[in-house]
Amino acid sequence: MGQTIGKFEVRRLLGQGAQSRVYLAWDPDLQREVAIKRLLPSRGGPAARPQAEARHVSRLRHPNIVPIFDMGEQDGQPHLVFEYVAGQTLQQQLAQGALPARRAAELMVGVLEALEQAHAQGIVHRDLKPSNILVEPDGKPRVMDFGIASRAAGGTDEGLVGTPAYMAPEYVHTRQAGPQYDIFAAGLVLYEMLSGRRAVQGDGALQAIHQLANMPLQFPAEPAVDPRLQDIVAKAAAREPALRYASAAQMREALQAYLKPAVADAGDGGRQSTLEFLLRRMKVKSDFPAMSSAINAIQRLAASDKADVQKLSNAILKDFALTNKMLRLVNSAYYPNRSGERIRTVSRAIVMLGFDTVRSLAISLMLFEHIGDRKQAAVLREEFLRSNLGGMLARELGACLLPGRAEEAFICALFHDLGRLLAHYYFWEEAETIGKLVAAEGCTPDAAALRVLGISYQDLGIGVARSWGFPEPIIHSMQRLPEGKPAAARSAEEQLRLLSACAGEACAMLDAGGDRGSTMTALAARFHSSLGLGERELGEAFRRAALGLADLSGTLGIDLARSRIGQKLSDAPPSAAIPPATCELRVDDTAAAALEAAGDAEAILASGIQDISKALLEDLPLADLLRIVAETVYRATRVRRVLMCLRDEHRPIMRGRFGFGSGCDELARRFEFTLGGQDLFNLILAKDSDVLIRDAGEAKVRTRLPPWYLEQVDAPSFLVFPMSVRGSPAAMIYADADRPGAIAVSDKALSLLHTLRNQAVLAIRQAR
Repeated sequence: MGQTIGKFEVRRLLGQGAQSRVYLAWDPDLQREVAIKRLLPSRGGPAARPQAEARHVSRLRHPNIVPIFDMGEQDGQPHLVFEYVAGQTLQQQLAQGALPARRAAELMVGVLEALEQAHAQGIVHRDLKPSNILVEPDGKPRVMDFGIASRAAGGTDEGLVGTPAYMAPEYVHTRQAGPQYDIFAAGLVLYEMLSGRRAVQGDGALQAIHQLANMPLQFPAEPAVDPRLQDIVAKAAAREPALRYASAAQMREALQAYLKPAVADAGDGGRQSTLEFLLRRMKVKSDFPAMSSAINAIQRLAASDKADVQKLSNAILKDFALTNKMLRLVNSAYYPNRSGERIRTVSRAIVMLGFDTVRSLAISLMLFEHIGDRKQAAVLREEFLRSNLGGMLARELGACLLPGRAEEAFICALFHDLGRLLAHYYFWEEAETIGKLVAAEGCTPDAAALRVLGISYQDLGIGVARSWGFPEPIIHSMQRLPEGKPAAARSAEEQLRLLSACAGEACAMLDAGGDRGSTMTALAARFHSSLGLGERELGEAFRRAALGLADLSGTLGIDLARSRIGQKLSDAPPSAAIPPATCELRVDDTAAAALEAAGDAEAILASGIQDISKALLEDLPLADLLRIVAETVYRATRVRRVLMCLRDEHRPIMRGRFGFGSGCDELARRFEFTLGGQDLFNLILAKDSDVLIRDAGEAKVRTRLPPWYLEQVDAPSFLVFPMSVRGSPAAMIYADADRPGAIAVSDKALSLLHTLRNQAVLAIRQAR
């Protein structure tokens, strides 16, 4: 062509779209072919300049990712230089029609492996679509354009980035793109490969956005698509992010399971079809799948990872009602803490009671939140109480038999009868028939379920747990024990299974009409040789579990005495082990919790200040103290997010470390600036004055905001509390809202915030 772009000699045009042209070019220095993407001017303005994203993305190295070699600008038009990949785009291949199912699944596995690598480095593609997927002659997919999507055309909001036909609905509303955005787009691309057509029909950005947000995704009659793949697409492209796969890895594993299914025996047909039917029913519900995603995300968090401690706090604080129920329960008699003082923040609960205790309590409360408003809510509450009694009994036994894993025993026992709970939730009429069959014929619930549903409760629970990505110890603990006296465990996983089975059988015996005495006798006879427990030890563990269930039901407003399981526990001394002083304290705690539930910012701040005052005397790590401060600010101000920033120990840089609220992890990665400048943040730090910016869109404010902030954060309203030690900036609290004027703080609350900030300064001084 005779044309050059920078040093590169253009050979021919490879493709052109509304936003860019792609050329095949020759690199004379390295003697190789490259692909150059030249960005075109957007409607009404210059071309996008993605230098920052390009530098970030250039670090990506993966066999399924097309790397960026270079970038530049010529005649006012930015360009990006990629590795040249021979072959076709997926869009070109789909012009010939749908792909074979197996081929589509294999291609998407490669794409998801690329997304995994990018997400692990904090990079979101933002514009995954067939034209950005290259297919080499050997069939290997290569993903290009990571993180450098240009602005959307079509008259939509100027803040939208990407292609409207592949935009996740939540991104349109919040302008925040995380890994779930890419998973949604991957689901649409897989749909396109299987059906031979785009999920969104018609032109125009607004029309595409409306269809994705409001119309169900349906496959055409032809070509016929395997129901298993339809389920994978439905989960990936669910409108609610919580209903999607939790990660690209989880979606990849689902496709790999389709490509290499486990060998099933001849009798598995009915069970598999029932399981697939249940999973299809679940995908159109907004409750249980969301709960499963939340539970699985929390269950995978590890106490040893400081980032996961932060994630656990954040997961709880996202739900105000859940937060207050949590704080009421951790102050109950069943959860005594070392100091005997009331716990007022989730962060302090983790410090005082332990990560695993708070995690298992959060999972139990989340389970309850998703069953309360169903038509068969009374039956589901009974199942919830039964599951929690089993979990608490396993926890009490595990504290002696499996030190360090008692909370894991709780979770395993909580989900020991997941299949039974699911049946009552989705197949409540069939579950009722199963109950009648058990009563009339004396068969086991599993045998009756197999006759009615075509699958036992055990296999139903295990199948769904696997599809949800539950950890293997939980799934293993769902397996029933054989009749007779089980053998002693040879591993911790087997011990968890024994504890789950023992607790599950105790609840089943009570539910079937047995009394506590006969139940303990039967359990001791069956499990003495394997667990080494007699009636006395089992009875004491059961008594403590009953106390815990009473606290839980009281917090959740369940009348335990009117439940089946509660009536069986009526001979338990419900308050025998609770000192009178503790009982009085609980009355005060309940009143305080109710005040906090009403959204009283001043009460929340006062409680947080008390927590910090006590924590300062306990020599806690600085990170734990500052986490309590940040959580208190977040709960009291009801802002979108709060970020705790700390000065770098070696360089004059202030950077975000951790926070609470929507997108706080991504914000922490972006929030970094050099000290000593003349921008607004440096002026605030220099004056050591608290500042509330009600409208960051005002010209006098925007002129003082640094470019990095305008490009990467640009909140409509924000609040800054600087913290100085010996006249030098040491830290700062940043909080923002999603609309101007949204941060409203009373004079008294502001005074309490000052006190809280001063406590944080004291903590930093003590740590130095």
